[in-house]
Amino acid sequence: MANINGGNGDDVLTGTADADLIRGLPGKDWIDGAGGNDLLSGGIGEDLLSGGADEDTLLGGAGTDTLDGGAGFDMASYAAEATAVTVFLDAGDGTSSGAAAVGDVFQNVEGLIGGSADDSLVGDGNDNSLDGGGGDADVASYADDTGGVTAYLDGRAGVGGEAQDDTLSNIEVLIGGTGADHLTGDGNNNTLDGGAGTDLLSGGAGDDSLYGGASIDTLYGGGGDDTVDGGSSHDEALYGGDGDDYLIDEGRSRMWGGAGNDTLDMGGIATFASGSLTGSYALNALWSSQLYGGDGDDSLIGGSGDDTLSGGGGNDTLYGGLGSDLLDGGGGTADFVSYADDTSGITIVVDGATAAIGGDANGDTLAGGLGADRMDGGSGADILSGGDGADTLVGDLGDDTLVGGLGADRLDGGSGADILSGGAGDDTLAGGLGADLLDGGTGTDVVSYAADVVGITAYLDGRAGSGGEAEGDTLNAIEVLIGGSGDDSLVGADSDDTLSGGLGNDTLVGGLGADSLNGGSGADILSGGDGDDALAGDLGDDTLDGGLGADRLDGGSGADILSGGDGDDTLAGGDGTDILSGGQGADVFVVTGDGDTLYGGDGHDIANYSAQVSAVSIRLSTETSPISGDVLIDIEEVIAGAGDDTLEGDSNANILSGGAGADSLIAVAGDDTLIGGLDADSLVGGTGNDVFQGTAAELNTDYIFDFGPADRLDITDLQSNSILTLSGDGRVDIDLNGDGVVDSTLHVFAQTGGFLVVDDLGEIAYQADLPDEPAPPAPSPAPDNTQSGPEGLGVQGVGAGVDTQIETESDLTAFDGGLGIDTVYTSVSLGALPSNVENVVTTGDQPTSAFLNELDNLAIGNEG
Repeated sequence: MANINGGNGDDVLTGTADADLIRGLPGKDWIDGAGGNDLLSGGIGEDLLSGGADEDTLLGGAGTDTLDGGAGFDMASYAAEATAVTVFLDAGDGTSSGAAAVGDVFQNVEGLIGGSADDSLVGDGNDNSLDGGGGDADVASYADDTGGVTAYLDGRAGVGGEAQDDTLSNIEVLIGGTGADHLTGDGNNNTLDGGAGTDLLSGGAGDDSLYGGASIDTLYGGGGDDTVDGGSSHDEALYGGDGDDYLIDEGRSRMWGGAGNDTLDMGGIATFASGSLTGSYALNALWSSQLYGGDGDDSLIGGSGDDTLSGGGGNDTLYGGLGSDLLDGGGGTADFVSYADDTSGITIVVDGATAAIGGDANGDTLAGGLGADRMDGGSGADILSGGDGADTLVGDLGDDTLVGGLGADRLDGGSGADILSGGAGDDTLAGGLGADLLDGGTGTDVVSYAADVVGITAYLDGRAGSGGEAEGDTLNAIEVLIGGSGDDSLVGADSDDTLSGGLGNDTLVGGLGADSLNGGSGADILSGGDGDDALAGDLGDDTLDGGLGADRLDGGSGADILSGGDGDDTLAGGDGTDILSGGQGADVFVVTGDGDTLYGGDGHDIANYSAQVSAVSIRLSTETSPISGDVLIDIEEVIAGAGDDTLEGDSNANILSGGAGADSLIAVAGDDTLIGGLDADSLVGGTGNDVFQGTAAELNTDYIFDFGPADRLDITDLQSNSILTLSGDGRVDIDLNGDGVVDSTLHVFAQTGGFLVVDDLGEIAYQADLPDEPAPPAPSPAPDNTQSGPEGLGVQGVGAGVDTQIETESDLTAFDGGLGIDTVYTSVSLGALPSNVENVVTTGDQPTSAFLNELDNLAIGNEG
């Protein structure tokens, strides 16, 4: 094997009998490969490449080259070209074009290889191999063949005429000649153009485009979403196959859509493109045709003849056109028959198989039966009655009467003074232009002006509307009213109404009833009126007024103003700097943004920050939030979120809830309730009667400070057999089940001048310090548990036991504890404790001693 490179001049290069690689480089070169499977590259310049014997590959390069393959099956390659080339193997006069192919002349070359663009490769009648390369619209054309060819894009060799033994690869567009051609695609997206002649085209898998041409053709789309165009002849057969196909013909034809949501068209406009070939065909067939939709939601369009349209399975749309047509919706539940192009009045009643009369409907037979019917009246004064089922009725032009009947119907009057009656069911009514009467009937019915671009005024209380499509409209038994994109005014009735403003700066008034108002985009004004209303400002700087009742107000985005009015309302400002006023009643303010101002008003009002994950800091005494900039006025309760929050009350009776996170809750004055929530919280009592509340799990690792005489520790899941143990360092161990296992531990520190005990209710309580003088014994009935206080403080026994002050050894000898757990307090040294005394506490500051007995003793020493 030789590897030969020329220079920059006009070189003469000759290979060997082996497989050589010879490059001419710049210059007018003459390269002879001699024997072997050679690769010859001419480079820049007008080169002559001669392959010689065996199977050679010739790359002419830039310039008008002559490529002579010699003996063997030789290929001319343009694989390196990024610009489209058009190459004719049968042209010896240099008519090829594009990039390096310009002016190239071929001799004894059997195959072509295209580049990465959309190339056109044309054989010469010999056994050719055409490889389109990397483009997605490479063309193989047999347009000059008159005898009929069989050509494949899937790698099989062709048969007949110029396609005989041709092998096509990487080709996306295949063009037949004027004979009876058979063209077959592959798994890619192909375009097959049969040209003149009685052709058979099969697209195969992929989204294919098939064009039959001017003769009687048979076209199979195959898998994928195909476009199948029969052309201008008659008696053709078009098959869509699987996928969402589009079948079109302008002659007398039979069409089968097959599976998928197909469109079968005998009367529209189609545009077909294949390579450089384009054409438009006005299809207004006068012939009788047969259209079969098959499975899927199909669209069948008849022509001017007596057509048969059969939708098959799925919810189909049928347009019969002129002529006495047979329209069969098939097995779907929502088939649609349209007379939208009709200019005279028609009457259609769907109650089985009733003949339709008037205009294009004259003589047509509807075989839809009961169910979800779809009808389009056209431009006359139409009467459409849907009957049972979820029907769609369109009046179009003219003064129409549309009756939905049973079912959830959609009625569109179009232009004209229309009468729309929804009947039973949840119906949607759109009157369109003209002074319309819209009656929803029973059910939850909707009137929509969503298509209106000018401001409208519409009423649900029977008054006539104004502006746009609402001009002169009267609405009755309507529960939902939808505005358009203008500045609308929507007014409800005395029932439970739903008003939606849509785009624009809208005004919505609910009136009586539990109304739902949504402003949509724009700076909207919403007034709920009486009743428990739900108001949503959505986008824009909105103003919401709940009125009487327990209302829910949601400002959405923007700088909103919310007023709850009378009643227990819930106000959520949303994003933006909002002003929220609760009014009378116990109101809840849901705070998610920063910079809001909250006016609680009368009643117990709550600021709820539970949705916030970052820390909040609230001081009700100064009516400010140092972090978020919120202003809180007349707020009695604050609920924080998952951050490490700081909540401080005021002089009122506050409830402060920290939620998750390591929170700091400060009671200040008033009878407050502090709920730390999960995690290690710091709870500080104030001057009032405060409650520190939570489950054992929530109180775990909490620190409670300034626990006063009237304060309570409320462990909400404490049970009758629970055991609380107090330690001298303020630690409280909670054994919920009484099984000896500590479930939770917290620390509680009493106010100065006292200590902690477990009272006869089983709760932690404050006990003032004992006076210096002896105190009389005082029984304290409670369960026999062990309690202890901070170091240096007295411990008081509970249960049936007795507490007593001992000043001398003789006092101890005389003391009989009896039943229960008994405690003695002493400032002197003692001997052994009597057998029925369990606990001893030494007081004063002098060294003291005591000897314990065989019981479970608790001894606490003094500072001596």
